[in-house]
Amino acid sequence: MVHGRVKSQHFQDLVEKVQQRLSSWRGRLLNKAGRLTLVNSVLTSIPTYNMHIQWLPNQVSEKLDMLARRFLWSGQDKRGLHLVKWETITQRR
Repeated sequence: MVHGRVKSQHFQDLVEKVQQRLSSWRGRLLNKAGRLTLVNSVLTSIPTYNMHIQWLPNQVSEKLDMLARRFLWSGQDKRGLHLVKWETITQRR
């Protein structure tokens, strides 16, 4: 638990955990559907516990979304061509 103002540095271990998970998947040859399944099922469940305890700062939430977007579209941590808006991918059906 954090006393006082919640800062993005408090959640650096969460961002690193997501980055480690992504780095283990980079070597696999996955198509976009496989990467979308991994992003929706695994990456969105990693920060769930932390979000139940306290609010994530916007900067941390945007960083996690950025990592997920880059992995989804390029399969790596570098920029890729985004074919669909992120809001379209993450909307509920």
